[in-house]
Amino acid sequence: MTLSELQTFAEGLSRKFQYAGDPFRALAVVTEELGEVSSEINKMYLSESKVYQGKSGSYEKLSEELGDLLLATCYLANQCDVDLEQEIASKRVRIEKRFGSMLNTEIGE
Repeated sequence: MTLSELQTFAEGLSRKFQYAGDPFRALAVVTEELGEVSSEINKMYLSESKVYQGKSGSYEKLSEELGDLLLATCYLANQCDVDLEQEIASKRVRIEKRFGSMLNTEIGE
């Protein structure tokens, strides 16, 4: 699935659940999902913490939460009229201009 397809899917969900047109609601969803990602990472890597004693995180749950975060990010981008696929392509060009020769040697090109 491309980012454009994911944004279209997120738009359909926001219309179905009547969330369309509210960037603050979208931002709240991103914040909530980021908190859930953070919680899973803490469970996985800081399990000795008193807050997480007896709780265990898993890569499966972390993967699920990262998927939710990506979908929520698409939802936010839609509410702010941002084409993520276009923005990522532009970002890649800016990164390559700035770090081009360094990137080529690090990624084995």
